[in-house]
Amino acid sequence: MCVYGDTSDRAPPVGVSIPAHPLDLYGESKVEAERLVTSSGIAYMILRISGISVPAFLEPPAIWPFRADQRIEFICRNDVVAALVACAEAERALGNIWNIAGGPTWRMLGREYVAGLNDAMGLPAEEARYSERPGHFDWYETGESRAVLGYQRTSYPQFLELLEGAIDAALQGWGNA
Repeated sequence: MCVYGDTSDRAPPVGVSIPAHPLDLYGESKVEAERLVTSSGIAYMILRISGISVPAFLEPPAIWPFRADQRIEFICRNDVVAALVACAEAERALGNIWNIAGGPTWRMLGREYVAGLNDAMGLPAEEARYSERPGHFDWYETGESRAVLGYQRTSYPQFLELLEGAIDAALQGWGNA
């Protein structure tokens, strides 16, 4: 998604037709890679994957890479894997550029996302720190990718349950060490 850059001045959801305007060298490299692939003459599919949430006991970043009031839409790691597997089997995916993101239950503001994670980890949400500038996050158009690939299987509430289970398992394992 970093190819889009800051889209906070646009009405959501962000579709693949929005012109690229990356914020950094990494985003620029993604734009160039897409250009090379689409002009190569070979069969391709390009997936623009939103931020990936991993249901594991991980330390939160010192500063979240988005503003507290920014629109964000992450996706569960398990659903990214499902999208990748489905791409390998879906000829309809060839020749397309698609957004891959979590769907409606994942569309929230940065502070809401962090509050859910912090609650699951027993951390105070008010201690979270956010970027002062918008990151390359927003809400994304995923209708066609979802219809063809069928990957949006884990809602945000379900992800939080997976996270809580992973935390409990990690703490039980730690207590037995």
